[in-house]
Amino acid sequence: MKKLIILFTAVLLAFSFSLSVYAKEKNQNHNSDSPLIIEEEITVTNEGGTFEVGFASIKFKKGFLNDDALPITFTVSIYAEDGEVYIEFSPDVEAFLSDVKVKATSFEGYLYDVSLEENILIQIKTQSLKVEHFSRYCWAT
Repeated sequence: MKKLIILFTAVLLAFSFSLSVYAKEKNQNHNSDSPLIIEEEITVTNEGGTFEVGFASIKFKKGFLNDDALPITFTVSIYAEDGEVYIEFSPDVEAFLSDVKVKATSFEGYLYDVSLEENILIQIKTQSLKVEHFSRYCWAT
């Protein structure tokens, strides 16, 4: 029975590893003719919540804005410019009642650089930002 469990675990690990290698190669060998910009719309209610956009997680606390301004829909874009990686929110919000947390998980892959007009290989380390308003922020690379 132990041998069967060990064999099953080894097969599962090998399968997981092969999938991760395939996904990484697929991303790194991406056709550079199509721009790779991560973009998603999120709608936040007065309950707040956490939203995943690409390799970013955006966490809103309950009461981050006045109830009369909610629900609100943001367009979140992640892209590169001059080799730097940005996360941009639209519409801009001048001030939150409580900070919003924006976290990036470690990521290596291609993103579209709007200044170079091509997809470039980027590397992002896990990092967090506490933001008092929305506009555009640069990730440390």
